[in-house]
Amino acid sequence: MSIQGKEEILRSVAESLAKLDMEAVSKAVQRAIQTGLPPHEIIEKGLMKGLEVVGENYEKREYFLSELLMSAEIANHVMKSLEVHLKTEERRTQGKVVLGTVQGDLHDIGKNLVAALLRASGFEVHDIGVDAPPKKFVEKIKEAKPNIVGMSALLTVALPMLEETVKTIEAAGLRKGVRIIVGGRAVSSEFAKRIGVDAYCKDAWEGVKRTIEFVSG
Repeated sequence: MSIQGKEEILRSVAESLAKLDMEAVSKAVQRAIQTGLPPHEIIEKGLMKGLEVVGENYEKREYFLSELLMSAEIANHVMKSLEVHLKTEERRTQGKVVLGTVQGDLHDIGKNLVAALLRASGFEVHDIGVDAPPKKFVEKIKEAKPNIVGMSALLTVALPMLEETVKTIEAAGLRKGVRIIVGGRAVSSEFAKRIGVDAYCKDAWEGVKRTIEFVSG
């Protein structure tokens, strides 16, 4: 197949995902597989491009949280059809991320959305759940060796534990090896600067964008 033909198929994958059309995305991905396009290329130049458009629409307020979540669900669903093909080639990942809601906070909607979007974008995500004590973050960082650590706090009472978690990671000698991103309703850019993290993100999509920027740079 010509380069132009391959680009057309990948564009179809991206555009269908941007329109949140599950059936069209699935058909476009199957067509891409049948024509012999490498799975990693379908992901990077098809699914990820579509997610970028969804993110742009979200930033312009043309899409909302429900559309953002739907795009992640569609991409993750389609990824399952690519898994068997990914096993036949070296699986490429954008990077590794450890995510968790800090101790004292049981909210997980924002964290779960970030996890879904990151997985759809090709990241290996290690989600340690909610009410996660500093020790749990340290243990998972040692085990998974991530590029990024993401922490969330929706409740203001959890802010001291967010700071304590950062200090615990530093005390364990792991801080230089990871970038730390924080978010959640209780967090502000000023607080993020004070505790010495690498980025504060106001919402899930910004968290994904900053993660991609960090691993790409």
